[in-house]
Amino acid sequence: MEYQQIVQVYEEAQKRYEIARKELFKSSDGFKYMVTISSYGISRTREELNSTVVQEILYSYNGDNGHVDVLTTNPNHELDAGNDNSVTVVTLESWYKRG
Repeated sequence: MEYQQIVQVYEEAQKRYEIARKELFKSSDGFKYMVTISSYGISRTREELNSTVVQEILYSYNGDNGHVDVLTTNPNHELDAGNDNSVTVVTLESWYKRG
């Protein structure tokens, strides 16, 4: 394969990746995920729709650049929190009672 062909294949793959990534961020796996990110003195909380997105967030923060706490209604999650992050399973009832 010549260089220009490789570049074309690579660029097409990047486009497909971005389309798939956007769709993934909009897709729900049926569970709830509340993600709190604390980084450089600022804490923000947001809801995510699936564990793949949450795992990407967990991989992004390793303790040096911040900390992530996750509450989820998914009792069978396979999220890897790493050393400095946490994942806690909560019931749907307690999810709606949080305040």
